[in-house]
Amino acid sequence: MEQLTVPRNVHEAVRQRLPRLSNRARNLLSLVAVAGRRFDLWILCELTSQDETTVLDGLKELVAAQLVIEAAPATFASRHPLTRDAVYSDLLPGERQALHRHLVETLEHTRA
Repeated sequence: MEQLTVPRNVHEAVRQRLPRLSNRARNLLSLVAVAGRRFDLWILCELTSQDETTVLDGLKELVAAQLVIEAAPATFASRHPLTRDAVYSDLLPGERQALHRHLVETLEHTRA
């Protein structure tokens, strides 16, 4: 797998915001990094097995930290592709693989 190269200043900007986030928001951020540039609220609810209100609370934290934006009603996106790449590159390879597998299994289950 190709190694992502993210500018050091972007990595640092993202890392400075992480300690202020709750565990719930940090976990969502990892899922966001794996889910892709744009993602719908429903998939995060399915992935986390949490209700919409709980997931929205975590997303509000990510929006306030300027890591995620609401692109359309119930559709969100990483604020910038490099932000997503910085979070993604900080995940361990096994962690990325497990999150991708969980995403695919969830999509297959909900689309069946």
